[in-house]
Formats: sequence, structure tokens, C-alpha cells
Amino acid sequence: MIAQNQGRNRFETQKWACYGFSLCWWGWHETNLNLSAEMIDRDLYHLWQKKGWMTETWFIKRPDLMLDWMGVKVKGVRKEGADYKLKKTDIVIGQWKAGQEMSHFVPIYPNGQVAYDPWWSKEGGSKAVREGSLISYRIFPRR
Repeated sequence: MIAQNQGRNRFETQKWACYGFSLCWWGWHETNLNLSAEMIDRDLYHLWQKKGWMTETWFIKRPDLMLDWMGVKVKGVRKEGADYKLKKTDIVIGQWKAGQEMSHFVPIYPNGQVAYDPWWSKEGGSKAVREGSLISYRIFPRR
């Protein structure tokens, strides 16, 4: 499993790259794109900033274009509440939060289950997913 908080990654990636790593998981899942944590941290970090799709702190501005670049064809993105009924055809990223912790993004299967958690811990993933609750979805309808 690749993790955003691997020791070799830059501080910004370790701290804030969960949304970016979740998008990369969909790129891998849908197109068999071969990515490593180092490639995301080193190459995609700079490429996506240069294109204006994200900031240096991994604030994602154009996740739809990032997915498209990886070969995942989507028609934009929208935010939905945690009560949204997922469609089998949607690409989904969930936003989780535990207490006062920062929120955390993970890819979600259409059945509502977490597909992958980009945060590594010996306890098994992020505290937000383990102890928190889902607060919203980012929905990417397919083209």
C-alpha cells in the first residue's frame, strides 16, 4: 500500500495529500496506472501545481482534470452530503472527520465501503475513518 505519510515524502504530502492520493487510487483502480508514493510526491506534486490544479499545500482545485489526466473520464465534480445515495457508476471520494481533527479524504466504493485509506498507521488507517464519521462526498459522474 502506498501512503501519504511515508517518511521520504515532503512535509506537505505527509500532512495534506489525502485527497490527491485518493484521486491517484481511482487512477490506479480504473486504468491500472502504476504510481508510487515517491512518484506522486515528486512528479505529480509539481506537474499538478504547474497546471494550476492544486496548490503547494495539496489544496485540490480541479480534481476532475486530475482524474482525466490519469485516464479516468468524468464530467466534473460536486459535493454531496453524507446522506447521498451513491450510484453504481459514480467515482466517489468521502470526507471523514473525528472530533477536532482535520478532515480526511478516502476513495469510496459505490456500495459505501472505504476502498483505501492513504494514511498509514499501525492501528489501521486514519483516526478520522476509524473513529470519526463521514461528513460529505465528492461525486465524479462518469462521461
